[in-house]
Amino acid sequence: MSRAASPVVAWLAALAVPLLAAASVEAQSDGLGAAGDSGIFVPGGESSSVPGDDYKPEPKPDPKSDPKSDPKSDPKPEPGAEADAEAPKDGAEPAGDDKGDGGTDIKDVEQRLEVARSDIRSLRDQVAANARAIQELRMLLESDRDAEPKPNEDLVPLDADCKGDMSCVYCLMDVQDEMDELALLFEKLQLIYSRYKDTYDYAVAFGDAASGFHGASGLAWNSVKIGLLKGLKQLQSAYDDKYDEFMAKEIELLKAADACLPPGAPPISTSIAARTRLNMLAIAYKRKD
Repeated sequence: MSRAASPVVAWLAALAVPLLAAASVEAQSDGLGAAGDSGIFVPGGESSSVPGDDYKPEPKPDPKSDPKSDPKSDPKPEPGAEADAEAPKDGAEPAGDDKGDGGTDIKDVEQRLEVARSDIRSLRDQVAANARAIQELRMLLESDRDAEPKPNEDLVPLDADCKGDMSCVYCLMDVQDEMDELALLFEKLQLIYSRYKDTYDYAVAFGDAASGFHGASGLAWNSVKIGLLKGLKQLQSAYDDKYDEFMAKEIELLKAADACLPPGAPPISTSIAARTRLNMLAIAYKRKD
């Protein structure tokens, strides 16, 4: 029995080889597996993977059914949807109104700018005020410079013969400088007294004229007038003392000039020029009232 069936088995085996090879190719093309996965031997040196009865092939992705790969599948926003999304909700502050880039409060920035503008205006006003003050000060300095007393040019300068002795010349120059400073002090003394005397005369004249129209105020004016006269007497006494002091200083300077002369030279303090200088000082600065 077995010997008679051997040709049939051989024929079935020859028929199964192409069938198994075709099944293996189809399985590889469908992605069901690779050759040799199941361990079934295929005649001709190749192995094939045969799926079992419970195998279910995985479905292939359909490009038409994938919404990500279909550009037409992106939903378009409805009209007005973007405006509704950007519109602030009830009770919420609108975005971008009070906040700038980086979250800076615009109102705070505006307040700082206003403070800076106010400081600039104040600084500008201060500069203008300083400019006016400087201009007024310049005018006062110029007026004071014009009112600054100058030494009396009529005073006779020292005149002596040093006979070529340069030490004598330098010594007499120093003495002459001190005499010029003393002459300037004479001028200042006379200026102070004359200014106060002019003010006193004006005040007394005005008070006398005004008190004649008011009987009651005349008594008060008399007491004020007595005080003004007392001040004038004190000023006259101080002026006389300073005049005597300056005249004594002038005589000392004339004697100092004698010490500058070389031996045998005539003295300056007893010269005609010295006596003339002293007389001119007395005429110009001695109080006459």
